[in-house]
Amino acid sequence: MSGTGPMAAFRRHPRAWLGAALAAAIILVGGVAFGVGAAVGAPRVIARAPVTTTSTPTPTATVRAVPSDIPTPVAFPTCSVAKLKNDPALGAVAASVVDADTGQSIYSVNGSIAAAPASVMKLITAGAALRALGPNYQIETQVTANPADPSGVILVGGGDPVLTAGGGTYFPGAASVVDLAQQTAQYWTANFPGVALAHITPDATLFAGSTWLDTWDRAAEHDANDGSTPDIVALEVDGDRATPTALSSKRLHDGPGAIQAAGQAFATALAAALGQAPTSIAVDPPATAHVDGAAVLGSVLSPPVATLVHEALLYSDNTVMEYLARLVAIKEGVGNTFADEDTAMKQAMQAYGLDPTALSIFDGSGLSSADAVPPAFLTRYLVKINSGDEDLKTIYDALPIAGRTGTLASRFTGQAAVARGQVNAKTGTLSNAATIAGIIHAKDGSVLSFAIFAEKTDPNAARAALDNLAAGFYSCGLNIAKY
Repeated sequence: MSGTGPMAAFRRHPRAWLGAALAAAIILVGGVAFGVGAAVGAPRVIARAPVTTTSTPTPTATVRAVPSDIPTPVAFPTCSVAKLKNDPALGAVAASVVDADTGQSIYSVNGSIAAAPASVMKLITAGAALRALGPNYQIETQVTANPADPSGVILVGGGDPVLTAGGGTYFPGAASVVDLAQQTAQYWTANFPGVALAHITPDATLFAGSTWLDTWDRAAEHDANDGSTPDIVALEVDGDRATPTALSSKRLHDGPGAIQAAGQAFATALAAALGQAPTSIAVDPPATAHVDGAAVLGSVLSPPVATLVHEALLYSDNTVMEYLARLVAIKEGVGNTFADEDTAMKQAMQAYGLDPTALSIFDGSGLSSADAVPPAFLTRYLVKINSGDEDLKTIYDALPIAGRTGTLASRFTGQAAVARGQVNAKTGTLSNAATIAGIIHAKDGSVLSFAIFAEKTDPNAARAALDNLAAGFYSCGLNIAKY
């Protein structure tokens, strides 16, 4: 039995039997499925939700919020002038540098501390004169009739610092007492025929008070052969110089003596114009003699204030600046003494929009060591000068140019020569200080206003150090490091 039947056949042909079994299973399953389908009926259609086809959206970049208070990046100044600033020849140094286009301070060392500006003070006096008097103002010297003396005239001083005796003068275009004498002679002969003119009374009462400051060195600035300053009186000729054609010269007289000398120069010229003997006209002592409304026999005018300022800044003329300072005080209605100049010039600076409260002004030339001005005030003021505000362009045009003109003609040598022709500045010197302030046309194309004061030092040694530091500012431009 074992050899026959289905099991025997499976053993003999197992693969065939497995294939048949599998086929049978498939038929069975299909039959069952058919049967189920036949029992239910027609095949069901299963409903599906419609599928909507859309394009894939393009991704957009997410914009991150940026805080509004993030500052704009700025370059860190890296051009150091520390070695130049620390030169021992500068002594106690104070400096300020400002971007002249924006008014922004870019460098300061003790810049807000007031110190003696020396002749840099002339920048302030020049601005005050241009503001109070005007660039076209001319100073008048008159001759009037003398109601108290029918044979005499009055020579009225108007404070002309360059009035000349007519024998030669250092100042071009100066008014001359020779011209004044000729006008007076013409009037006299036409109105008083046959009457000899016998007396001249000089009147210099336009200025009052002391004629010399006690903080000025009289031996050096008045009596020395290279003196810079006369006694300040409203009537004198040639700045009371021993050598009228020289800017610096020994001065001859005290205040009253200078007035008397001016009267004598006029008397000599008037006698010649009248055809009288040289000594025929006496000069009376200076007096208050002028009477309002008296007939004017002659009048001469100084060069305009703009011309006076230009020459005085170019060559650092103390005489012109002292006279202008006094005339500013009178014009401002403050008074007519040295003490009145402080208030008057501060008023003028305030009119330019500057705060003058830190200034101490004792004179118009800067000759006094008591004058005090912060370098930072000067740099703010120089921004206005550079921009030509009002009539201040007159000052810029007058500033000496490094290595080229005026008091800077022989300066900016050696390592400072790089800035020759690029610095327009006023210099100053006292017995223990030297200063410089002005405008720099820097190497990077920027324009800087600057002021440097060197105190408690030998001014002769300090000058080169000042020039070197200014040349450093020129080379660095707006990239001056603040350390």
